Amino acid sequence: MSCETEIHAETVAAFRPVDRRGLDEWAEDNLVMGSWSPWPGKFHVDNTPWIREPMQRLSATGPKHVIVVGPAGGSKSMIGEALLAWIVDNQPGPTSWFAPTEAKAKKFSETRIQRVLGACARVARWFALMSRHARRTQEIHFPHMSLLIQAANETNAQSDHLRHGVFDEPWLYKPGMRAQLQKRFARYTHNSTILDVTTGPLDGDETDSHYKQGTQQERMIRCMGCGELHVPLWTFGKDKLGGVKWSPDAKGASGEWNMRKVQASTYYECPLCGHRHEPTAANAYAINKGCGYTAPSPDAMLNVYSFHWNCIVADFKSLGAIAVEYLEAKAAAKRGMMKLLQEFHQKRLALAWKEELPGSDITQALATGYKMLEPWADEFVRFMTVDVQATHFWVTIRLWSKKQESRLFFFCRAESWGEVREIQLRHGVQDTRVLVDSGHFTDAAYTECAFHGWYAIKGEPAERGYRRDIGGGRFASEIAEFSGGNAAHSRTKYFPVKPRPGGKANWCHLIKVSDVLSSEVLGALRGGNAGWTAANDTPQDWREQMAAVVFYTEKNAAGRAVKKSKTVGKCGEHAWDTERYQLAAAVMSGVLKISTQPSTTTTAEEGKEEAA
Repeated sequence: MSCETEIHAETVAAFRPVDRRGLDEWAEDNLVMGSWSPWPGKFHVDNTPWIREPMQRLSATGPKHVIVVGPAGGSKSMIGEALLAWIVDNQPGPTSWFAPTEAKAKKFSETRIQRVLGACARVARWFALMSRHARRTQEIHFPHMSLLIQAANETNAQSDHLRHGVFDEPWLYKPGMRAQLQKRFARYTHNSTILDVTTGPLDGDETDSHYKQGTQQERMIRCMGCGELHVPLWTFGKDKLGGVKWSPDAKGASGEWNMRKVQASTYYECPLCGHRHEPTAANAYAINKGCGYTAPSPDAMLNVYSFHWNCIVADFKSLGAIAVEYLEAKAAAKRGMMKLLQEFHQKRLALAWKEELPGSDITQALATGYKMLEPWADEFVRFMTVDVQATHFWVTIRLWSKKQESRLFFFCRAESWGEVREIQLRHGVQDTRVLVDSGHFTDAAYTECAFHGWYAIKGEPAERGYRRDIGGGRFASEIAEFSGGNAAHSRTKYFPVKPRPGGKANWCHLIKVSDVLSSEVLGALRGGNAGWTAANDTPQDWREQMAAVVFYTEKNAAGRAVKKSKTVGKCGEHAWDTERYQLAAAVMSGVLKISTQPSTTTTAEEGKEEAA
């Protein structure tokens, strides 16, 4: 190119009017995607039509805050990448992309942002005019503006003012950080552009609140049967028309799903006419063609626009695999592991996750055709366990057979120590078969246990349980043991401060229970075990409290995944604690055997952890 031609080109470019087209049209003319995209080559909005309206809203004049909530891999980030390139070319100003962590910011810049900008001729033309030091991994200082890719943290919340910003997965930010970063846009309230791109947030968090403050527009699809538009949902309700479904024949005689058959038989059903849509690429294109979003909410805040779509819109041809993922998540939830179900809600359905009870179905499988208080011919022994609260008690009576089977016989809330005693006598539970929680109101529990001849029981972490010598230099872990040792002569006696006169003794024995091991065992039993059951008419309090404990994993200081539990909801886990004490009583009396992995010696690593 001659010098005159080059000067002419630069002069024409300098006087080129601002491109007033929407971001979607501009991107189709100027963006080229590479191997980092599922659709390499020239950018076409029709590949992902659900992003068109959010893109058009972002390029409208005036200030705007756009919140996009979609499934993982649903092209949300593509909107942000296109916006950055458009800003450099049409609306220059100080801009930042915020990621949850510094590591994520660096990785996303290297693998996506830098590549998208480099492949866009309208942006790349500036690179030739810049010093090599002006284009860094997380900072690009164009001659006319700066772009930063940084973490959402305290340091970056105190930096200079911004005109444009993209917030990537803001629900993962430290609580309150999103609000702090928002203040960096205070000087550009007249022409700022703010974009939040996220999977499903947490119910009620900042991201969820921003979405609800906006237009709350839902992406619709068109039924190939009746031709009507509707918002697709995973389910429209049990036994109701519409939603993602699969053949009931995929469930075997044992009640377990054959996942291959589930995947092969999955389809989407129109909630209006019942038309069946097979999850094919052709149908994925057809149901999305010519569709749009629902009308904006009349209560939306000024200049706040929010859009949502789910995996039925974005991943229609993969519904079979997603259905398998859903069933696996539901199965894990029945065992108290809620993480997979949470990820399904947030990353597939793009819905706000509300940490609540897994649902009554978590204990429904335990009902086996008998009623509370019903006699049982196989009963060998019955135990009564009591959870002690500040103003009341929770009482469980369970029957156990010699076959390691048990039935829930009685459960209720009691209001006084006298009522606890009355329940024991009414249902014929021996004094030495009553175990009372002494973890919080210790002296009161010791007083009553000493007077009536009951046992006190208390949970403690004891992650490895209690070691028992089984001979030959081998040891087994038990979920419970007497304080001082199981041998009668070694058991520690615990004395209340002021024993009640006229009782059976002025002291009692204490049973220690491993919170970790007993919860793991109970979690497995709750997931469905032929021997450990509940009655058909089990009280709702018991069901809710048994469902209130959920399991999750996290890494310890050594980097090893550790299974832990927590309580969700507001009902408490009182029934759960009484059932853990039932396990302890059954194991110590020999009516229940729980297999443990024998060990010979304590390893060096175990020794270090125990010492710590």
